[in-house]
Amino acid sequence: MDKSVAAAVALTLIAAVSQAQSPAAKFDVASVKVNRSGAPFRMGPMMQPGGRVVATNLTLRDLIRAAYGIEDNQLVGDAGWIDSAQFDVDARGPANMTREQGQAMLRELLADRFKLVTHPETRQLPIYRLVMARRDRLPGPHLKTSGPDCAPIVPPSGVPLPPPPPPGPGGGGAPLTAARGLPRRCGTMMHPGGMSSRAVTMDALASMLAYEVERPIVNETGLAGEFDVDLTYSELGAAASQTAPPVNAAPTLFTALEEQLGLKLESARGPVNVVVIDRVERPAEN
Repeated sequence: MDKSVAAAVALTLIAAVSQAQSPAAKFDVASVKVNRSGAPFRMGPMMQPGGRVVATNLTLRDLIRAAYGIEDNQLVGDAGWIDSAQFDVDARGPANMTREQGQAMLRELLADRFKLVTHPETRQLPIYRLVMARRDRLPGPHLKTSGPDCAPIVPPSGVPLPPPPPPGPGGGGAPLTAARGLPRRCGTMMHPGGMSSRAVTMDALASMLAYEVERPIVNETGLAGEFDVDLTYSELGAAASQTAPPVNAAPTLFTALEEQLGLKLESARGPVNVVVIDRVERPAEN
């Protein structure tokens, strides 16, 4: 998985949603085009006021994950090009469209334009358990209880904020998917090698970390409420392994979690809902 997606999308994270497809759930108008710009920036899918959904320079794997609300290892089957070809999507649904409706419409769009056919299964797969690292259950210095007001996000030195989404009715935009338990009142910035997040639950943090390690994470910290999180780690150490040497002075993600947040990821196996690709085709441009 290309971590530049996390850097650009920031809050485009994973939601637990139904995988059922509804034939009636379709966008009123939708455009799917191959992106040949070669630009590194990738965004979306973003849901804007007025029912507009926009995605820029995303692979089909990115779109499927957003549509079904799954982690990378929950998608089974690979046509080869689903990780290389990149697409732009611009679609419009009802003005009062909810996030769940937007995801259902995106699933229908993928079925229509990519001839995507899938079926769900439950498999025993590797997962992680998010637990407290210390026996006294004290959090680390960069995991703090949130206050009544949103503390400012702290981007890393030299890392700009991602460009704003394309203009739409009412302006602004929200990710089509969102982390479990993630309040909308405060922000989150994810970038290669770190994150800065405000007023997040442990369930939401587990979802964000799952995006990095590319497998589901079960929150077993027992911590309730909302927290401010600042985490810095080596990008190589995120999904590669718990012992991979860092590419810079930062520790691996696994080490950073213990030192900075007082949390730990423990390997386990458990039942995981997966989406199996039965059929997929390259789309005809419109």
